[in-house]
Amino acid sequence: LKLNNITYINNQPNGKNINDHVGACYPEMLQNYVKKHNLDYGFAFDGDGDRLIMVDKNRIYQGDDIMVNLIDFFHYNNVVFTKIVNQGLIDYCKKNKIHYQICDVGDSNVLNTMKIENADFGGEPSGHFIYKDHLYSDGLFSLIRVLRIINTGKWINFNHYETISYDLVHSSELYQKKEEIENFIITTLSLDDFYIIRESGTEDKLRINIQSLNKDTINKIRAYFKNMEK
Repeated sequence: LKLNNITYINNQPNGKNINDHVGACYPEMLQNYVKKHNLDYGFAFDGDGDRLIMVDKNRIYQGDDIMVNLIDFFHYNNVVFTKIVNQGLIDYCKKNKIHYQICDVGDSNVLNTMKIENADFGGEPSGHFIYKDHLYSDGLFSLIRVLRIINTGKWINFNHYETISYDLVHSSELYQKKEEIENFIITTLSLDDFYIIRESGTEDKLRINIQSLNKDTINKIRAYFKNMEK
């Protein structure tokens, strides 16, 4: 792979600006840069370099999009995902007879489950990827593998579920309405849809992840939350 033009941005940390509206946590900023400068791709790490997210002019490739390509290209047959994996990736594994295991959110949980299951690969939508021959998440290591795939022109896509996420801070009024919110989600989603409500492991928040193949369903839930936040 020949890279003719490599540009580095947001790479001057001062001890206070880590993940400050840049990097893997805010890929929209990188995508705008790629569009403005007419670049082919952009790759974002996070503050400690263990996550990788990819963009081009038209799309942000989240961890699920990268994982399906790593699984396909390197022929991983035993993999680990977390509870918030895109359900389209689960459908892909079922269709291709790839054994998968689901664990709690967090790269440490992915690692522990990989060891127990003797898995080839594991990852998260956030961009943490762990390999049997490289048992810790390393954004640069993953980037090298992703570039190998791009070089072949064999990038694939899967039937992606529309996904929306919300955080309910414990001290907020919305948190007090969590049962009402969950009841609305349950009555709105179909049997083929997916949702999970879980406590954050690092912050005083309740995290909600909702997935559906029906855009109208997602839009209805999005409008509901917008109205609740007024």
